[in-house]
Amino acid sequence: MLQVCSSMWTVQNFMRKTMHVNLIITNIDDNLNWNGVKFPSSNADIQKLEDNNEGKSSVSVFHISSELQSETILLYRRSKVAKATYEVDLLKFEDGDNSHYVYIKIYSCLMSSQNNQKKVANHFCRHCSYGFGSEELLKKHKEKGCMATEGQQVKMPELDPNNPDKFYITF
Repeated sequence: MLQVCSSMWTVQNFMRKTMHVNLIITNIDDNLNWNGVKFPSSNADIQKLEDNNEGKSSVSVFHISSELQSETILLYRRSKVAKATYEVDLLKFEDGDNSHYVYIKIYSCLMSSQNNQKKVANHFCRHCSYGFGSEELLKKHKEKGCMATEGQQVKMPELDPNNPDKFYITF
């Protein structure tokens, strides 16, 4: 079941490990500092929440892109907080100027659903979205410094002017 709600409500219910469908909850004591966070929340507001709480929470936001031939889940906002106490993953739905957030309960299942046909859950890095066959491989990947790498860029080999027919890379 999908639960559509505001970013604050979604994060608070993650902290409490409950998702009440027909109950409006106000003044939840979630031990988070929400000062300066505006609603509806933008990426800057989510960053403010992370900054206010100094490593206690990390919030990554994903969205569904239909620009490709099929709908694909893409990273919308990457958290820069490493080893947070609480890692919250949200799926953002947009309809014009309106946006809603859905709490992603099992991140690896959501990502696996679009990456393999066997419906086997891989272990995915929340920073680079790369899938691994075991928790051990994911742990090694994180230890090698995935979060230290801000982005990736493919560098194609330059054409050798002395040999224009050469189409392979030498090491």
